[in-house]
Amino acid sequence: CINMIHDVIPITWPAYQKPWSVRYRRSIFRFWAFRAHRTITVSHHAKDSLVRELALEPDHIVVTPTRISDRFFVQPSAAEVLVVRDAYDLPERFCLYVGSAAPHKNVRSLVEGYAALPAELRAAYPLVLAGFGGGGADRWLTGLDPAVRATILSLGGVSDETLHVLYHKATLFVFPSLAEGFGIPPLEAMACGTPVIAVRTGPMPEVLGDAPYWVEGGEPAELTEAMLTLLRSEGQRRALSESGRQQAEQFATSASTDRLIECLEAVWAEGRGSRP
Repeated sequence: CINMIHDVIPITWPAYQKPWSVRYRRSIFRFWAFRAHRTITVSHHAKDSLVRELALEPDHIVVTPTRISDRFFVQPSAAEVLVVRDAYDLPERFCLYVGSAAPHKNVRSLVEGYAALPAELRAAYPLVLAGFGGGGADRWLTGLDPAVRATILSLGGVSDETLHVLYHKATLFVFPSLAEGFGIPPLEAMACGTPVIAVRTGPMPEVLGDAPYWVEGGEPAELTEAMLTLLRSEGQRRALSESGRQQAEQFATSASTDRLIECLEAVWAEGRGSRP
């Protein structure tokens, strides 16, 4: 059989390290991994984590990066944009975050960093948060100055069609996450031609290359400075847009699918060869 482990964040991130849960999750990961002919994961960073945390053999881990959909490279139609703008009262220009509100996603630092922007920039570029589902962003927005809260739009979970429009129409995409197995949202934003700010950690350099505006620690002050820089420089945004699309194109090929098929064929051949 073949086992798939995207990442081991549930056993390595401090906020999740309750003794019983770490032991349980580690045992589940190891149970399936040691019974599989191969374990598939999505980045070399994730592979290194599996070797370190689960003591898996490197030769039995196959890296198949996530492939992004070709649709992100295509502009949404005017009608599609109008539907989303009407449904969410979407502003013409905005900063965007897509993802969950889990602790390692570092959304609190994004909100604090955005709140520190000058009032005129916040008015010109509201912050749109999407993908939380269930109101997960509320705990980071509670207690904000009303003037700041008025410039943050929390959409919750959105459809693929809405996500497509959000990526394309955002002025800037900010991804403050401190831990990922792969990190697909900033890559999808790049495919749409949207400049990206990201934290240089985990697999992000492996996935995003030199295409984003990097911050080193994901602290609020760093994110404020990065947003200030790009929102005030159309030239830098344009340069990042171009390099981002080129980077994203590397993950829109069939290479990952081919690698997965090769893995399946190898396991199948091994299984046939082991029969009496």
